[in-house]
Amino acid sequence: MASTTLEASPAPLGLAGDVARRLACDKYQVYQLAREKKIPSVRIGRSIRFDLEAIELFIYQGGTSRLNPPLADANGDSPSEPLRLGRKKKSPQ
Repeated sequence: MASTTLEASPAPLGLAGDVARRLACDKYQVYQLAREKKIPSVRIGRSIRFDLEAIELFIYQGGTSRLNPPLADANGDSPSEPLRLGRKKKSPQ
């Protein structure tokens, strides 16, 4: 009788729309966060998938990711500017 081994199944992957609903933002911002490596993503062919467990960890950590930890100043203080989930405002000319 042949023995079979069961491996732990990988974390579920979601679409940008799934992540956008969870973060209460639009898909554009999800893709931007992935491009800036602020949230983990996986490219499969032409599509991008997101590890939903890693997204939950991202939320739990207050918008910081182990991929891109917040920088600290010389005193060890965290940055004063929080992660913003929005489009950049155009500066008046």
